[in-house]
Amino acid sequence: MKTLSLSEAKMKLSSLVETVSTTDEEVIITKNGSPAAVLASPDEFERWKETITCILI
Repeated sequence: MKTLSLSEAKMKLSSLVETVSTTDEEVIITKNGSPAAVLASPDEFERWKETITCILI
């Protein structure tokens, strides 16, 4: 899993989107040194939601 600052992510957004969509690798984006967001493929996001739903039921 990659971790990039917000400014780095802005400069590389196109390639990051390509990477997460083809590899299901997540990218953590930090703001002021703290995790602020995660970039993930739609498939990976759906798997997370399904897992959470199963845990909560």
